[in-house]
Amino acid sequence: MVEHALETVPCAAVFVPTHSGTTARMISRFKPAVWTVALSRDPATCKSLTFSYGAYPVDLPDDPDSWRSLAQRWLGEQQVPGQIAILVAAPPHVSRRQPSPEFMRVGESD
Repeated sequence: MVEHALETVPCAAVFVPTHSGTTARMISRFKPAVWTVALSRDPATCKSLTFSYGAYPVDLPDDPDSWRSLAQRWLGEQQVPGQIAILVAAPPHVSRRQPSPEFMRVGESD
């Protein structure tokens, strides 16, 4: 689903909150033209993702209140060009559910 979204809509980056790195690795297998920003609280996961194509691991001290806000802030701080990004996250408190991509405009707030 993310691969098709990236082929359809030009994006600045793909943001993937992750515990194990599995979703970020699955996306990196398709070799997207943009960074896959893997957001994790586990330093070991971040370290292992440095070997995945196009993955940019970001080690977080805590989960943010809003993944969207964190992604938009990160894009601004890194001065990544583009107007649209994808956030790939499983709905909160839903186990074993496929993560779903959510498009967001860069610079817009929640």
